[in-house]
Amino acid sequence: MTIRLTTTIASFSLLLAAATTISANAQAPAILSIRNNGDDTVSVTFKSTPGAPYVVQTAGAMAVPLTAWKNVATNTASADGQWTFTESLTGCAQRCYRLLKP
Repeated sequence: MTIRLTTTIASFSLLLAAATTISANAQAPAILSIRNNGDDTVSVTFKSTPGAPYVVQTAGAMAVPLTAWKNVATNTASADGQWTFTESLTGCAQRCYRLLKP
């Protein structure tokens, strides 16, 4: 996906009708896999924009207030955009995951 931002600045006398275009390749974050490791842990593999920082959040259900989602990890995506988060499932009847850009 390419994001294109074009701005025209007409309100500044020194930058009359100046236009700036910024292009960047951005990928919407996605969960590629969730794997039960068989040792009471789970690994979640994400795909996102290479080199971009992200935060993993968890909650006990999807339909909870935003304040119920807790930050559990931060990471910068590798050159291929993938990275894996592993956590213990001890005491978790159900777990939901999401990936956000800070």
